[in-house]
Amino acid sequence: METKQPKEVKYSIAITMGDKVLKGSGTTALEALQSIKRPDKITQKSVFVISQGKLTKTMFFTVQRLKRIFYPKFQSILIKWLAAGLR
Repeated sequence: METKQPKEVKYSIAITMGDKVLKGSGTTALEALQSIKRPDKITQKSVFVISQGKLTKTMFFTVQRLKRIFYPKFQSILIKWLAAGLR
């Protein structure tokens, strides 16, 4: 009988917009990004932090760039660029 082992959390993402912090985690960077609920309004610049174990990458995003992160068709392309510095 096979036992299912829990998935390891390899990637975590935190988006800080003013006083709000949106967090997500997953086994892949795309899953971590998709686990974050889209905010109702994006009206402030933000700090985007992606980490994999001890490796961390921090970026500053404008309002328009942050809105693009939540476009479903754009996420798979964007996450490759975002996670590139972690390898």
